[in-house]
Amino acid sequence: ISRSIPIVINKVSIQFFPEGGDLVNGVENKVAFEALNEFGKGADVSGELVDDRGRVMTSFSSYHLGMGAFSFTPEKGRAYSVRITTPVGNEGLKELPQAKGNAYSLSLSGKKEAITTWKIYSPKDNQDAYFIAHTQGIVHYTNRLNLKKGINTIEVNTSGFPMGIAVFTLLDGITEVAERLVFLNADKRLNIELQTDKEHYEPKEKVRLSVKTTDDAGKPVPANIGLS
Repeated sequence: ISRSIPIVINKVSIQFFPEGGDLVNGVENKVAFEALNEFGKGADVSGELVDDRGRVMTSFSSYHLGMGAFSFTPEKGRAYSVRITTPVGNEGLKELPQAKGNAYSLSLSGKKEAITTWKIYSPKDNQDAYFIAHTQGIVHYTNRLNLKKGINTIEVNTSGFPMGIAVFTLLDGITEVAERLVFLNADKRLNIELQTDKEHYEPKEKVRLSVKTTDDAGKPVPANIGLS
């Protein structure tokens, strides 16, 4: 009998996702990451962020299925890499994207009740920009901004947004320069009630099922639902 047996060698690949899209020099950047094992599944990891001089900038560890995040401030002219310390055997350096010097950054600094607070870094003074947000293609927020050079703080009221992932985009004129996804209004969930016509059924007997969907206020709403 011949049989293939998978051998686990704990080789991990890691991807980096700078918040807003780009790393920016001189600004605190949050970087999300996802680590996968040789089977393409999430791998729990821990490690260190080091610069090109070997100096340790910060340490990190994943918190769910190989996903996590860390923050640091890149310096102009420096390069940065990650060294995975756990699991062992992955000590080779993984390079981060090169930080930019003349770029915008977009960071979610707070989310409380119906208010999201944003930090926007502008490399230019007196810069006109647009900040918009949409959910599933429907625009729920637009704002024309005049940004000063450095950090600008913006608050957005999201009470009118539906539950789900909203896309916040910063535009310099007509060009998208930064983007961030946020899950909003979890309390506005869809309520689903199921009712069968009988309490017990014989094998392969037909089942008549009634489905009722309501919003967070108890009002009926249309919905597309899958059942298995």
